[in-house]
Amino acid sequence: GQGAEFRLDPSLRFLDAFNCEQLVFRNLNVDYLTQPTAPGTIMAIHPAECTVDVQMDWPDYAAKLGGPTEEDGEQAFFGMILMDALYGMTKVKHFYVFGAEDLGNGVVRIQSDPGHINGLAEKLTLGKTRIGLPVPGVAHRHGPGALIRINHCRNVAGERVEIWSAPWFAFQIFRSSGKVIMKEVHVRPRPGSGKVLSACRDAFHAKGNRAEMVFDGCILTGLGDDAFNLATHTSRVRRLLSPTEIEVGQHFPIQFIPMRTGDTLVVMDPKNNEIVGESRIESIGETAAGPDSASFATHYMGRAPKLRLKLRTPIRGMEKGMVVWDRETSNPKSTVRNCTIRRSCR
Repeated sequence: GQGAEFRLDPSLRFLDAFNCEQLVFRNLNVDYLTQPTAPGTIMAIHPAECTVDVQMDWPDYAAKLGGPTEEDGEQAFFGMILMDALYGMTKVKHFYVFGAEDLGNGVVRIQSDPGHINGLAEKLTLGKTRIGLPVPGVAHRHGPGALIRINHCRNVAGERVEIWSAPWFAFQIFRSSGKVIMKEVHVRPRPGSGKVLSACRDAFHAKGNRAEMVFDGCILTGLGDDAFNLATHTSRVRRLLSPTEIEVGQHFPIQFIPMRTGDTLVVMDPKNNEIVGESRIESIGETAAGPDSASFATHYMGRAPKLRLKLRTPIRGMEKGMVVWDRETSNPKSTVRNCTIRRSCR
C-alpha cells in the first residue's frame, strides 16, 4: 500500500479473496467517503416520546440520518452510547434507532423504544455523553459483506493496516489454512475524528479455520460487536446408520465448514455440555446436496449439505441430536498477543 489511503463509496468493500495463496497486504489505510456512523452529544431526553436530542459533530450529517432502510440485508440498526463505568473505564450501550428528525442547526431527534430510553437519564450526563448514530443505507449493510473477506486462503499476512470505518464486519476469515498473521492491524475510529464507532460489527470474525492464526499488536476500538470472534460451526447427529456410520447436518446452515478424511470428530451431549467421545473420520460423503448447497464452486456460499461420515472407531453413548464438530477446523492454533481492546461490545 505504501501508506495509501483508500476512501470507499458505501456500496464498495476493499478486498474479497477466495482460494488465494501467499496473500499479503500492508501499509495502507481504509475509510469511507460517507461514514457508516456519525458522532454526536446527547443534549436532551424525552422519555414519554421515547426520543433523545443529539447535537451532531458533523452538522451536514443531520439530514442524512433516519431509520433503517431494510435494503441490501441491512441488519439490527443501532448506534452506541459511551457510558461511565467503574474504575474510570468506559462502557458502551447499544442504542437502537427507529427514526430521526432534523431539527436544524445540526440537532437531530432520534426515535427509539422504551427499553432503550427508560432509566437512561440517570446513567449519563446531558451535554457530555457521546453517541454514535448509524447512517441509513451504509451502516449494518449485510449485502456487500465484510470490508476484508479472506475465504479458503492459504498463508495470509496483514501488517500496518488501519481500518477507520466498516459498515459491517471489518474482517471475516473463513476456512483458511497454513498461517494467518495480523500484525499491527488496527480497527479504530480515525484519530482526531471524534467518532464513537469504527466497525458496526466485529473487528475479526473468524470461522472454521485450520490455519495457525496470530493477532499481534492490534488496536481494536469502538466496535459495535465483538473485538474477536473465533469460532466454528457445529453439526447435529441426524441419523445413526451403524456403530461407525452417521449422518450429520450443520446446525447453522450457511457458512459451511467442510470436514476432511483423517480429521477428529468430537461429540458432545447438549443436555450436560459434556464430551461423549471422539473418533477419526475414515470417509465422507454428501447427502441431500441441492443446487443451493455450499461447495468450492460456490465459494462455500449457500446451505450446508448433510454429510455421511464413517468413523474409525465407534463412539459409545452417541445418540441422535448430539452436537458434533471437526476439531481441526475450530481455530485450534490461535494466538492473541500484545493487543489493546477498548469500547468493544464483547
